[in-house]
Amino acid sequence: MMFLKIRENKDQMQRNFFAHCGLEENFVIVNEENEGIYVKYIEDLPELRKMVGKMLLEQI
Repeated sequence: MMFLKIRENKDQMQRNFFAHCGLEENFVIVNEENEGIYVKYIEDLPELRKMVGKMLLEQI
């Protein structure tokens, strides 16, 4: 299971990416604390996990 922390600064960019790929509907908010929102991907497909992981690594 993959958990992502969406920071306020990158929130819009990440949400646009997920929406563009048709993935946003597969995420649910797990927790909101401090300045972050934690979301969980609800379908554990390896191909999508790799794609999302690659996108996040490119932004670091």
